[in-house]
Amino acid sequence: MRTEVKITCEDEDDEVVLRKMLSARSAFGALSDIADELFRPIDRHGYSDGRLSCFFEVKVPEAEIDQRYELVRALRTKFYEILDENNIVLD
Repeated sequence: MRTEVKITCEDEDDEVVLRKMLSARSAFGALSDIADELFRPIDRHGYSDGRLSCFFEVKVPEAEIDQRYELVRALRTKFYEILDENNIVLD
């Protein structure tokens, strides 16, 4: 079944609001990708992207590697706090 909806905007402001509303699904998908590709690997399987995995595979003191993990975890916490403040739930 396919449904077609036609919306006519009375003014430019309404059109801008409509475009933002329609792009919300794409934005939600992008936020989910950020969570999955940047934050989930730190506690799971590691990064498959070489540009990210190299930060955790180089030979440096273990304390420095731990700091890198903590940085990513802090960024993840802030990311989800910002989403929560804007009433966005990804799961």
